[in-house]
Amino acid sequence: GTLMPLYGLGTWKGTGEEVHAAVIHAVKCGYRLVDTAFMYENEKEIGAAVATLIGDGVVERKDLFIVTKLNIETHGKEGTMASVQSSLEKLGTNYLDLVLIHTPRPGKIIETYGTLLELRKEGKIKNVGVSNFGEEHLKKLMEAFPSEADTPAVNQVEFHPWLRHNSMMSYCKSKGILVMAFCPLVRMKKIGAELAPLVTKSLGLTEPQLLLRWAVHAGTVTIPKSVSPQRIEENLAAITKEETEELKAALEKIDKMELEEFKASQACEGMTVPWDEVK
Repeated sequence: GTLMPLYGLGTWKGTGEEVHAAVIHAVKCGYRLVDTAFMYENEKEIGAAVATLIGDGVVERKDLFIVTKLNIETHGKEGTMASVQSSLEKLGTNYLDLVLIHTPRPGKIIETYGTLLELRKEGKIKNVGVSNFGEEHLKKLMEAFPSEADTPAVNQVEFHPWLRHNSMMSYCKSKGILVMAFCPLVRMKKIGAELAPLVTKSLGLTEPQLLLRWAVHAGTVTIPKSVSPQRIEENLAAITKEETEELKAALEKIDKMELEEFKASQACEGMTVPWDEVK
């Protein structure tokens, strides 16, 4: 298996000069994973930032872990090949560290996934995975591709204390599928809610920072999105902070909380689409 950073920079909604600067700042701070997608329309800017970082000797290409996702309009063999080729060109790289099927929704999953595996053989992709897949999708996909080498490396889903996907998480763990957490901060919609009492001065973390730390504690690779240099630094500090007794206790309290389900994004609606509609 490939070693993958524990955290990365999410770039959804990041555009133009703003996302270009964010990637450069994040990598200089110590981030090594950058998460994008065909539909984010920012791969070109991210590619330019990567070129600058490599050109300035900050990192080498092999130090970075670049994740992108397929064009959701063009599943199937030809569309998948075109989407990957487009991402390679825009990102200015000859290989992608991880390519995900962005959502099961448009269907042709088996053909699309098989094409990604072919592109992996060709060396254009190092790892293949999925996003917004439910447990049933994963099981059926693995029935279609039973070789252990073809197991998805990753399932990227919305994940936070209000949306824990317990059964799917256990399944992924049992199969060696890494879960990447998007929306770990719940788009700030739960700040001041159930977790607020855990945030004390001595804890040394803000509420959003505690949420990020919990995502890592829960065994996910977390990709908070930000274009603010200060926020990028605060997010990194939360993830890398040494674990104190108080922090450990706070994380364990969150583990035990039974919170009412809340979805910050509509992307997870794809997780429940019947397999027969998307295979």
